[in-house]
Amino acid sequence: MKKDIYKKCCLCPSREGALKPTDTGGWAHVVCALYIQEVSFGDMNSLEPIIVTNVPKERFKQTCSICTERQQNHLAGQGACMSCARVGCKSAFHVTCAQEKGFLFEELVNNNNNSLCPQQSVSNNSGQQQTNGENMETHAANVNYRGYCAVHITKLVSHPSPVSSPNIYIILATL
Repeated sequence: MKKDIYKKCCLCPSREGALKPTDTGGWAHVVCALYIQEVSFGDMNSLEPIIVTNVPKERFKQTCSICTERQQNHLAGQGACMSCARVGCKSAFHVTCAQEKGFLFEELVNNNNNSLCPQQSVSNNSGQQQTNGENMETHAANVNYRGYCAVHITKLVSHPSPVSSPNIYIILATL
């Protein structure tokens, strides 16, 4: 009789999606790793292991506002939460909860002072965002992954122009 091995993301309560091994012997979603700022990758080409040892314990103590809104309190305290990218906002949520709601964004930053407009960003067949002609390592070095709460996402979407610099653009993440 073969035993089923249950693998669960250590950063969120979602039971769906592909997982990669972590440096602690657990598992995590790549999308969770991208959006929680203290998480990194041991190898940028294979995107593993996912390094979670630098995530502050406070992130694991936060309550997901989206789970709470859905009255899923039993899930709200599982995993680690990211914070709303709006300065001063105290809202926290799981990456995968924010993904389901459409609250995840990528800020494309071009370090060469060349404009990189959102039209140059394309989705590959797996739904991952990649920039024309760039590998994942180069792309990740030029992207800030952000999430916004329900209040601030509405304001952001209604003002889709470049923020804080002519070389930074906001586009919807489709990870």
